[in-house]
Order: sequence, then structure tokens, then C-alpha cells
Amino acid sequence: MKMEQLEKYLLSLKGVQGGYPFGPEAYVFKVMGKMFALTAIHNEAPSVTLKCLPADADFLVNEFASIIPGYHMNKNICNIKP
Repeated sequence: MKMEQLEKYLLSLKGVQGGYPFGPEAYVFKVMGKMFALTAIHNEAPSVTLKCLPADADFLVNEFASIIPGYHMNKNICNIKP
């Protein structure tokens, strides 16, 4: 999936609003004012950071090589390379 397709999909979800509260590098997606996803270019590659439960994050990071802990995020967030 290309970054543009992913961002279009995220914006199509009910109640989602997008914006750049951290500057032009990171496109943030929120529902009811709460962030749930962030897209950006990291190390010259597109990435998406998604909120998840810590136990789910541990499982996903250990299960899939393309999922890494979120860049500059807390331990409750995973980063998936689209």
C-alpha cells in the first residue's frame, strides 16, 4: 500500500480528522481529539505509527520483522512499514 492510499483510507474512517500538529514531517490522525495514527517518512522510508495495547505491541514486534517499536513514541505505540 502506498502512503497516499493509506492516508486516504485513514481519513475515510468515521470521525477521523487529519493534521500536522508536530510540523510538516508527521501527518497525525485523530478521532474525538485523540491520536491513533501518524504517518511520516523515517530513514527515507514511509512509515505508519499506530496506537495499541502494550501486550499487543510486544507480540507484534516479536512476530513480524516489519513492525518495530514506534520512533520517538512511548511503549504503547507500534510502527509498521507500509
